[in-house]
Amino acid sequence: MKIFAFRHNKFKASWSQFNEPNIYKHGYMYAEIVVLANNIEEAYHLLMKEENWDLEEIKRLTPVTIELDQPKVVTKLVHGG
Repeated sequence: MKIFAFRHNKFKASWSQFNEPNIYKHGYMYAEIVVLANNIEEAYHLLMKEENWDLEEIKRLTPVTIELDQPKVVTKLVHGG
């Protein structure tokens, strides 16, 4: 199994980023969805069931992929640091 973390933020958005992904359908400044799956295809299949998330936009992102084969730090996050 692997953890796939899809993250997108709009904190530094500008007019030059008109084509940036919009992964959550109800507006956001920071959006993250994390999936436990055997592979990326299975992760996408699970994401299809999430009605407020836009799978085609999520596919534009490269997820952080975490292998569950040994102990490790899973995620770190700092806002406004």
